[in-house]
Amino acid sequence: MNRASVAPSTNAEGCPAVVQSWTSWFVHSAPNGDSKPSKNAASRAGSVVVVVDVVVGVGSVVVVTSNGMVSNESMYMSFFTAGATAPLALGLFAIATPLVDYATEAKQYSTDVACALLLLSASRPWLRPETDMSTAWRIGIVGAACLWLSYPALFVLAGIGVVVAGRAVTTPELRAPAAFAGLCWGISSALIYIISVRTLAANATLLEYWRSSFWPVAEPGALRWPLDALMAFVSDVAGVQPIFLGLVLAALGFAWLAWTRSGTAIVLTTPLLLTLFASAMDAYPFSGRLLLFATPCLFLTMAAGLTAGIHVWPKRIARLSWLPTVAVSLAVLYEPSKAAMSRLVEPRTPEHIRPAIGYMMSHRRSDDHLYVYYGAKPAFRFYARSLAVPSGGLTLGRAHRDEPQAYLAEIDAEGTTRRLWLLFSHECPFCPVPETNVILKGLDKRGRRLDQFETTGAATYLYELSAR
Repeated sequence: MNRASVAPSTNAEGCPAVVQSWTSWFVHSAPNGDSKPSKNAASRAGSVVVVVDVVVGVGSVVVVTSNGMVSNESMYMSFFTAGATAPLALGLFAIATPLVDYATEAKQYSTDVACALLLLSASRPWLRPETDMSTAWRIGIVGAACLWLSYPALFVLAGIGVVVAGRAVTTPELRAPAAFAGLCWGISSALIYIISVRTLAANATLLEYWRSSFWPVAEPGALRWPLDALMAFVSDVAGVQPIFLGLVLAALGFAWLAWTRSGTAIVLTTPLLLTLFASAMDAYPFSGRLLLFATPCLFLTMAAGLTAGIHVWPKRIARLSWLPTVAVSLAVLYEPSKAAMSRLVEPRTPEHIRPAIGYMMSHRRSDDHLYVYYGAKPAFRFYARSLAVPSGGLTLGRAHRDEPQAYLAEIDAEGTTRRLWLLFSHECPFCPVPETNVILKGLDKRGRRLDQFETTGAATYLYELSAR
């Protein structure tokens, strides 16, 4: 299956056009329903993408550990006591359910996380009191590359840019690498805008789909909305439970970083704040998988909060400071660990279409016709080769979201009396009416349902249709 294609949201009134056009790239739509790659090509491409996502997910853990992001030597957490709080950040990153889930899907969100980590790692020389000039130039190249790989990288770069600019003002020898970084980022951003972003048209459907994820600043309850959204980010996106403990650790971590490492505080908190600001402009949804890129910043901030607790622990019983550290870490890691263990026993299978295709193939006659719902096409193409689905007697449906009766007309266009299999998955969640129900009810009136097989997020049905 292919990575999700990218589509824009419509411009919000009063939002700068360039900002709106750029951030609209962040709103990812379903795969293009009109593209028709061969089954072999789709299968090969899908396999490569899945492997890449798994490698990126595992590689991100390597980046966290090998670069000392959570160790005693890390400039983010250099005030750790013998790395006592390191297991919290590393543990959350390694087993958080959403991160693991998206590392196994053919989607771009694990790459967003990896790019955020690379940028955080590359920014470390700028956070040291004495910057290593040999590594200071690195952020320009890494930042420019990440903009092409991950659009939310712009939010992460914004926080880093504030620190880079500040250091350049106070330290003359850093002005050259800072100017180089700004030039690299500017050229990369301009090329992306010219090549891709400016050609995007408004997409009211996606804007409506993400409507609840935009901060309604002019509506009642606007002041409470960011708090609710932040709690959802901590619990649903980052997978932190209990929510209250996660929020307290993050708040303590921010305060501690702002007091001891102001540059680090800026780098770790700016991405989420800018994302919230973008949501107020209807430019970027502040919810769900689109916030996954910010989870490393949250985990590091939470670890800093645990460190703050260690430093305020009474000195007369300093030897016992490990007790609350271990207790809080275990409390935060308990639910993610429990979820991770359950996945080992029963793996997550969203939209599990392969059993549905297998059932259909084991019961299909040679003269049966197959209609594939447009939402199921990418997954169907991925499995078609390995499950030996014949190319004959096949109709790949098209999207008719504004005119659901057109699906029935599409089926009727095949004509003749026949047995018809239908394959459904990835149904449109925001369409005016449930499209699957429209199709099935229409066919129930035109023929007889002979068989059906349903699995998680997918289903196949067999009808015997009368001539029309």
